[in-house]
Amino acid sequence: MTVATRTRTSPKPAPNVLYHHRKGVEDFVRQVTVATPLQLVEVERNGVSGIFLKDLSKHMKVPAARIFTCWACPRQRLRKKRPVVKC
Repeated sequence: MTVATRTRTSPKPAPNVLYHHRKGVEDFVRQVTVATPLQLVEVERNGVSGIFLKDLSKHMKVPAARIFTCWACPRQRLRKKRPVVKC
C-alpha cells in the first residue's frame, strides 16, 4: 500500500517594484499601480533612487529643485552617485 505524500510549496515572493532608468517613469508608475500592498510597503521601506526624482522632474517639466523641496531631500544627498531617497 502506497501513501501519497503531499509536498508543501511556499508561496513565491512577489517581485520587487524597482525603478529602471531605461524603462522610464511610466513603467515605474505602472508597477506601483498594480503592486500588492506588501510590495508598496517594501517600496516605502527601500525608498526610491535619486535618478527617479530627476527623471520625474523631466517628465513633469518641473524644475528638479522643486521636486527635491517637495520630497524634503537635501541636495547633498542627491549629488551622490546612486542616492536612495526615503519618504
